[in-house]
Amino acid sequence: MMRNDLARIRRASGIYRRILSALIPVVPAAVIVCWALFNQLPEGFRADLPAAPVGVLHPIQIVLAILITSLPAAVGLFALMTLRSLCGLYAQGAIFTAANVTCYRRLGYALLAWVTAGVFYTPLISAVLTYANGTGQRMLVLNLGVSDLSTLIIGGVVLMVAWVMD
Repeated sequence: MMRNDLARIRRASGIYRRILSALIPVVPAAVIVCWALFNQLPEGFRADLPAAPVGVLHPIQIVLAILITSLPAAVGLFALMTLRSLCGLYAQGAIFTAANVTCYRRLGYALLAWVTAGVFYTPLISAVLTYANGTGQRMLVLNLGVSDLSTLIIGGVVLMVAWVMD
C-alpha cells in the first residue's frame, strides 16, 4: 500500500472516529429525551411508530417505552463503539490485524443482534403504546421485512469477511 493511501486512510479514519465518539452519548440521550417529550411532539414524529396511542402516554408508559427502546439502542451503541474501535485501528495504521478481525466479527454480530432486537422491540413497544387505548383498540404488532432480511445477509457477509481475514 502506498504511503499516500495509508495517510488518507489514517486521516479519514481519525475524522470518522471523532464523529462516532460524538454520536455515542447522543443515542441514549435521544432515547430518553424523545420519550420524555413524546406527548409534546408533533404528530409527524409518531408516524414511524408500529402502533399509535390514542391520547397522551401515561408516565409508566413513557418509562416502559424508554426501557424497551434501550434494547435496540444498546445494540446500536455496541455497533457504534465497534466502528469507533475499527476506525481507531485504521487511524493508527493497523489495517489487517487480529484486532481488525475482532472488530469485523463484532460488527457482524451487532447486525444480527439488531434484527433480533427489532423482533422483540416492535411487539413490546406496540403493546405499551396502545395499552391505555380502549378495548378493541390495543395492538400487538409483529414486523419482519425485507430490510431485516437484508441486514441479516449483510451481517452474515461481514462475519464471513472476518472469517476470511482471520
